[in-house]
Amino acid sequence: MVCIGGILYIVRKKEKV
Repeated sequence: MVCIGGILYIVRKKEKV
């Protein structure tokens, strides 16, 4: 579940910025 969390984290950060 680390991969999914990592990807979601990056996508969320990219969308926020």
